[in-house]
Amino acid sequence: MQAKLKFLEKFAVFNRKNLRTRSYDRVISIGSNCEVTWNIRHHFKTGMAYPFDWWMTPFHALLDVLDARFSGLFDPSRLAIPADRGTVVDTRFNLMYHHDFARDEEGRVIVDDLEKQLPDLRKKYARRIDRFVKELDGKKVLFVRNRCGNDPMYLKGDYGDIQPDQCIEIHRVLSALLPRTQFDLFATNKPGFEAFSYRGSQVFSDSIIEYGDCSDYMVSPQGWAEMLVRNRIVLRAGSETSTRALIV
Repeated sequence: MQAKLKFLEKFAVFNRKNLRTRSYDRVISIGSNCEVTWNIRHHFKTGMAYPFDWWMTPFHALLDVLDARFSGLFDPSRLAIPADRGTVVDTRFNLMYHHDFARDEEGRVIVDDLEKQLPDLRKKYARRIDRFVKELDGKKVLFVRNRCGNDPMYLKGDYGDIQPDQCIEIHRVLSALLPRTQFDLFATNKPGFEAFSYRGSQVFSDSIIEYGDCSDYMVSPQGWAEMLVRNRIVLRAGSETSTRALIV
């Protein structure tokens, strides 16, 4: 294990030692899970919330939601609670609203009254969608796509990887939704590929070194911090990331 860690560290430094600083107004998760959101917030001290922060969003679900311009989310006729009541599945988009609906006192199983919770959830996500679409206009943004995103226990098979072809598909839907936003794509924690340019965007990849410093969904805060630093990702002075206060 130690030999592998040392190799990965040396490889990362060798490949990135001549990188220029990558400077952004926002660094935003586009899934697939809460790991990326938590670590972005932890590293950059941000509290701004966006639509994909806490869902489990496989590759094709991401494309479908963006192509639909977020229309059709939280449709009560398409919400399903699996037998173990461990999450809520959107059967239209094949994604999981894993952290949105109330659970029992132990925080384990989803409670029954989904429809009663929908008005507040729709208001919350209307704010997040508005922020995603309108507040990114004219800004320089890094979108971070983490892992594959499929959960075979709850979702239909969707193992769309985040290799160059998939990144180009993601670029297509983001460009259509955000025509005035300048953005790059960062694919994390899947087999890497050489960085490349596509229609004015930089597309690059890397993986964290897992140090065992967290056993929960955060995975490895140290590994995430090192990955962000070695890729020279920084936020511009005056960005919204100067506060930890959560803005939902």
